[in-house]
Amino acid sequence: MRKKLLIIFFAIVIFSFGLFWVDNKLAMNRMIFISDVISEYIHKHGRIPKNLYLASSLFHENRESPCDFWNLSIPGIGICFYSPWKDKYFIQVDSIFSTLVLSSDNNETMFFDPGL
Repeated sequence: MRKKLLIIFFAIVIFSFGLFWVDNKLAMNRMIFISDVISEYIHKHGRIPKNLYLASSLFHENRESPCDFWNLSIPGIGICFYSPWKDKYFIQVDSIFSTLVLSSDNNETMFFDPGL
């Protein structure tokens, strides 16, 4: 009985880590897609967009939108935020288990656990 409980416990732990990894990977794909769209806009117009609607017709709102509507080939649930400031911008992608933030000035992606 104890051995079965131990096996069930480890199966649940491995499954949970798998879900976390997949969710983080999907959030990273959304982040890459958004930064590529913004980079295309900067290359074409020479400045950062004031809002994401200017960068692409796929965006339905100015600063916040469900990530699902941006690229239908990227599955998952999440909310994305875009904040321009002077000549920099910040992107935040919130998914089920994680939050990713990208800063354009150092092109560094930070990871936050919303449960903390």
